[in-house]
Amino acid sequence: MGAVALIVVLAGMVVPIVLLLATVLFDVGVIVWAGYRLWHDRWSRIIGAGAGRGVAVLTPMSGGLHGRPGMPRA
Repeated sequence: MGAVALIVVLAGMVVPIVLLLATVLFDVGVIVWAGYRLWHDRWSRIIGAGAGRGVAVLTPMSGGLHGRPGMPRA
């Protein structure tokens, strides 16, 4: 009877352990992807283009870095 309780407890621990490992693997994948994108200068152009405009980049009506066609710039 004692073995049944141990098996139930161990089986109940499998799901949280698998979720924890999946989360760690996902985080590592995101970090590797972000590092790859930064290494290949995709973000440096975007950051450099927005650096001269200051806070205007962060306003909702600015349309981002390139703006929307037909929309006035803020």
